[in-house]
Amino acid sequence: MSLPAVSKARFVRALRHLGFARTRQKGSHQKWEHPDGRWVYVYYHAREDLRPAALRKILADARIAEDEFSDALR
Repeated sequence: MSLPAVSKARFVRALRHLGFARTRQKGSHQKWEHPDGRWVYVYYHAREDLRPAALRKILADARIAEDEFSDALR
């Protein structure tokens, strides 16, 4: 499956839709946690898009399937 470049705002909306919540932030680094124990750090700079390679790495770190994430983007 091919992932598109995604704006950080759109990415955050999808994370929230999947049940993640921002629990911590230091500078531009945010920690997002899921109630089942999964977590991921995201570098947040609103004017930058997440490129597909970076997005794929973040999804792998958070154990989110690409198709599950694509559904959450809609």
